[in-house]
Amino acid sequence: MADTGRNVTVGGMIGTGFDLLQRQAAWFGALALVSLALRLLQLFERTAVIGGSIGSGLLSIVVAVASFIASLLITREIMAREGLMAAGTPLRIGTYIGVTIVVSLAIGLGFLLLVVPGFLILLRWFLAPYFVLARGTGFKQSLAASSDATKAHRGTIFGFFVVLGVAYFVIFGGVAVATGGFQAFTDPSAGFPIVVLVVQAALSAVVGAQMLGIFATLADRANVYGDVFG
Repeated sequence: MADTGRNVTVGGMIGTGFDLLQRQAAWFGALALVSLALRLLQLFERTAVIGGSIGSGLLSIVVAVASFIASLLITREIMAREGLMAAGTPLRIGTYIGVTIVVSLAIGLGFLLLVVPGFLILLRWFLAPYFVLARGTGFKQSLAASSDATKAHRGTIFGFFVVLGVAYFVIFGGVAVATGGFQAFTDPSAGFPIVVLVVQAALSAVVGAQMLGIFATLADRANVYGDVFG
């Protein structure tokens, strides 16, 4: 069951994430490079450098799939190195994709209908894909484990997401404005300058470390047989 007695703070979770980032800097750097490669390809296509052909479309699909698989394997490697994943845990790619899609759609629908349900779903289920990777759990068990792990700390987690979101957009937006990339917000065909994509890829790795930091903080006593909607 969830650890209701633990003193979990926004600062503590952020600190855990940065500690993890420091210990596994090389692997998070690899995550950033994978993200950057995909973003550069998208930029080249939007600016018609390699776009406009069936071949370029197929290339985009291949690169996107390769990036997804590479990111998944790197994340599992980090989990294993941090002791978050037991040896022999099966790689359940199908379950991971299914859980990720369902959670994303549920969060998106919640925000579309009304902002509050979107946040409630996010705070309840956002750790579910990590349980698939680290524990090899099934669909329902992963949702239940995430719900149980976050149950006693959702107010704190909400504060964490607010801080993380504000910091992300201040840094990303500031770099975009400073480098003349603000036009891409209104004209997607313009694309962001490469320096903005580099910063965005680096930030994605930092966010990944923060998410794993939350998982490391809350996952150890999660009940995979608990209430999915608890």
